[in-house]
Amino acid sequence: MTDSAKKDLVNALAALVKERRLCAQLLSKPYERGTYEATMARFVEFQTAIEAVERALVSEADYP
Repeated sequence: MTDSAKKDLVNALAALVKERRLCAQLLSKPYERGTYEATMARFVEFQTAIEAVERALVSEADYP
């Protein structure tokens, strides 16, 4: 993997983690119908994306 490709994936991962943390912050507040469910859905989407980027970092390491 080129340094540029690795840097892009690491930056993407950092941005996704930041967004997930913001969702967690919102989820820690008192329950508010509609908002909580939407935020939880976004949290799960971010977690799925984070896991995909982490897998990409591992698989890309095998390529020049």
